[in-house]
Amino acid sequence: TDMSYMFYSASAFNQPLSLDTSSVTDMSSMFSLANSLSNANKLLIRCAWAGTSAFASAGYGSSWAPGICPPQASCGQTLTGSTSGSSNRIGNAAPDHIYEFCTSVGGTHTFNSCGSSFDTWLRVYTQDLSSELFGCDDCGSCGLQTILTGELDVGCYKLVIDGYSTSSGTYTVGITCP
Repeated sequence: TDMSYMFYSASAFNQPLSLDTSSVTDMSSMFSLANSLSNANKLLIRCAWAGTSAFASAGYGSSWAPGICPPQASCGQTLTGSTSGSSNRIGNAAPDHIYEFCTSVGGTHTFNSCGSSFDTWLRVYTQDLSSELFGCDDCGSCGLQTILTGELDVGCYKLVIDGYSTSSGTYTVGITCP
């Protein structure tokens, strides 16, 4: 139950933080001397463990890692929502939703938007949104909705639910991992 010096002097993280912290009681010095962690790494840590009482009581809150935690997506999950009325941040002129997607297994990943009400375009980007790794419009067997399949290594990425041109609407995106 003591994780107080687990990441002592850490300088970077590029793997999903999927440790079970439900029984942890002491995280007080967890990141002691880890001053070289980037703000992006700190935000990733805060967002992954924000719901744990030990993390919150140790003082690793929004002042330690400023920013807004993105919505999370994970293997086996079905995402639902609507892009209507949202802003366009990346990709086409259509409004989009961006999810933080971390996988603990490498291999073929599938993102299936067949249950969506509009012409979807799915994309997977690097975590910092600097490069599109793979994306597709109308791929798969469900017409204007996309079934996107691609190879991913263990790590964290951004899943973008976009529309063709200016299309928007309600979406259902199932995530299947190896």
